[in-house]
Amino acid sequence: MPNRNPNVIFGKHSYGDIQMVGRRGGRVTIGKYCSIGGATAFMAHDHNIGNISSFPFGHRGMPISKLMKPPLPDREKFNTMRRLEIIIGNDVWIGTNAVIFREVTIGDGAVIGAYSTITKDVPPYAVVVGNDRIIRKRFSDEDIEFLLKLKWWDLEDQEVADIGNILCSANIGGLRKWAEENGKCPNNKVIKMSFFAKQPNRTRGDGHLQRVSSLVRANQIAEYIGAKLNPTEGYENDVCIYVKPHVKPGNDFKFEGKPYLDICDAPDLYHLARKHPEVPVISASKYNYKLLKPILPNKIVNIPQQHCNFERVKRNREGITRVGCIGTFHAFAFLPQGLKEALAERGIELLEFSKFFSRQDVVDFYMKIDIQIIWRPYLDYNKDILANPLKLQNSAAFGVPTILYDEPVFKEMKGCYIPVHTLDEFLTQLDSLRSNPALYEKYSKRCIEKAEDYHIERIAELYKALI
Repeated sequence: MPNRNPNVIFGKHSYGDIQMVGRRGGRVTIGKYCSIGGATAFMAHDHNIGNISSFPFGHRGMPISKLMKPPLPDREKFNTMRRLEIIIGNDVWIGTNAVIFREVTIGDGAVIGAYSTITKDVPPYAVVVGNDRIIRKRFSDEDIEFLLKLKWWDLEDQEVADIGNILCSANIGGLRKWAEENGKCPNNKVIKMSFFAKQPNRTRGDGHLQRVSSLVRANQIAEYIGAKLNPTEGYENDVCIYVKPHVKPGNDFKFEGKPYLDICDAPDLYHLARKHPEVPVISASKYNYKLLKPILPNKIVNIPQQHCNFERVKRNREGITRVGCIGTFHAFAFLPQGLKEALAERGIELLEFSKFFSRQDVVDFYMKIDIQIIWRPYLDYNKDILANPLKLQNSAAFGVPTILYDEPVFKEMKGCYIPVHTLDEFLTQLDSLRSNPALYEKYSKRCIEKAEDYHIERIAELYKALI
């Protein structure tokens, strides 16, 4: 509940249980939609350190004051007594037990970590921990500029409720669309980009999802940056990205706008790229980029796939209790024989997961596991196959180390996985991680750091650079 101190002013819908240190002479103004953690302390004024002693001699509540001869020192002798205002912006989250000092302004959208000490102004949408340490911005500069112009917290309650689901996601592109359609941000930059992709569908057999590439490289990106998806008009002057179009060998395809061909994992589209050397080709991994460069006449642009952890969710772990494998049902047959039994002897469950239909399904899977296994001995890298390390990027985003059957495509994620070739080697590495928590944490930290290169914020900027 909001503090009842008259010197603390809470904006609309803000909440928190705070401590006001120095009730006279200072004021705290808190914006709208702020979340203030328990025991947060606001230092509204100071003792006067220009005196010989900083002790408040003369304060009527001090026993020593009763022994002093009048007149007692004026209050300004031991307090600065200036009106020291602390200003908290809108949509600010302050963690429990943070300490905010006088004359500090915390910008809109900022996040202050628990137990932090803030003595300096905090920029909008900055994440601060410890002693005034800014560890990152929450969004790109362009997105921050948009949010500060939109000022969604100033909207009527019903309008905020209407976009509540968008605000509870990482979908800034969706918020841009809403702002544009409702005239809420006249300076909102329209993204002149269109994606064309066949939509995902389920197989008739086991019902697993097909065309995952469309979901990741078209739907998610288009929604995030506010681009069009499979438009039927109004795209003629856009950068048009064709994601793995279904074109049989020998057939042609009509590219429109300012086209790019996202070839994904489809070498059967080489013929189309060669037929249109003027159309740049997008590769999905460093491995693919090196493979395509010498064999296609087209300009090659590498844009990796973004991992699924848009919200940077953190996983709480208590030992290694579950090893997970994600993919098609048929791929599980290639896991090393005897794996499940060997894990069971160690009290570890093997989780095989193939029926995922949304990004959240994949997030939920990675939140459940402690080690990922990737085992694809059936891939023949002597042929012109196209591959990407998306599963490795996904696991890294949650700090989950991967033990895998080694493949060349994984090299760009060096330090986030342990390569092996046999079940015995897998179990040896697994036991090493189980018996050495510090080693596990070392891999986990490395994974999270590397995963930032594949966060949708970074990937979105690569797409925007094409405009």
